[in-house]
Amino acid sequence: MSDRRIDPAHLGQRMGLPPSDSPIWIPVIRRGILEAPPGDWSALIRTLPFSKARVHDDSIKTPLLRILYEQIPLREPMISNSSSAQPEQLFRMIGSSTANIESAMIQIGGTRAEDDSCLECLQGRGTWNSCVYVGWEGVKICVNCHWRSQDSRCYWPTWEELNPDPAALRVNDYDSDSGDGFNDEDGHDGDDGDYDDFHVSIQALNNRRLSTTEDSQQQKTLNNRRLSAIQPSTQRIQVDRSQSLIDQCIRDLSRDIDGLAHAVKSMQRAQDQEIIRVNAELAEARAQLERELRNLSHRSS
Repeated sequence: MSDRRIDPAHLGQRMGLPPSDSPIWIPVIRRGILEAPPGDWSALIRTLPFSKARVHDDSIKTPLLRILYEQIPLREPMISNSSSAQPEQLFRMIGSSTANIESAMIQIGGTRAEDDSCLECLQGRGTWNSCVYVGWEGVKICVNCHWRSQDSRCYWPTWEELNPDPAALRVNDYDSDSGDGFNDEDGHDGDDGDYDDFHVSIQALNNRRLSTTEDSQQQKTLNNRRLSAIQPSTQRIQVDRSQSLIDQCIRDLSRDIDGLAHAVKSMQRAQDQEIIRVNAELAEARAQLERELRNLSHRSS
């Protein structure tokens, strides 16, 4: 798909852009999970050609957007493979709100999260292809959660939540000072060796251990639920990354094969041209030799 030239008046009317007589070029959308250097989309978005990005005196609208505008562009904004957005549609969605414009700017110049992505991005949700964030007023603002001002859903799981350690689960050991009915009714220690008091003590200890086992089981269940929500998305991301790497290798190999075929064709053309040149020179030499032989024949006669 080639770049599209959009009439500024038509596009401005649909997207709420400031009046302009210059045509706006909508680049081709890039998808995938690999990172690409800043390109056409980065350059286009950083011009902030959106009415919701500026106030009446043409200054940048929000403090966050002003900070993002001063950042050095680090990457080309790429959308996720699951998104079906087309170039004009994506451009219109970005310009539809200040939060979306900020999200696109974060995607261009923010910090990419690798092993510490937010839960929404781990589950493969959102417009953009990766979890990129920026620190603002003491919190992390993620591009996919900031899109459409949905920051409240952004949750950054801890390392322990992503990698639960069974040995670290809470275990309540028996505490003899906790008052679990191990004393006589008069409040004194049961040191008279009475079997009933001993039986009550053992029963209380067993109840405490049972309660501890139930608590541990509940904690395991909670951790398993968290893992069941995160692991499929993590596996899907790993599969997508592997597939993207395979696709990239195939594209590189195809380019190398095309380049080799082009080189072979060029060499063949050069060889054909050389053969034609040599044959022409031989024909010219033969004609010259025949002329000289005829001249010698005339002279001798």
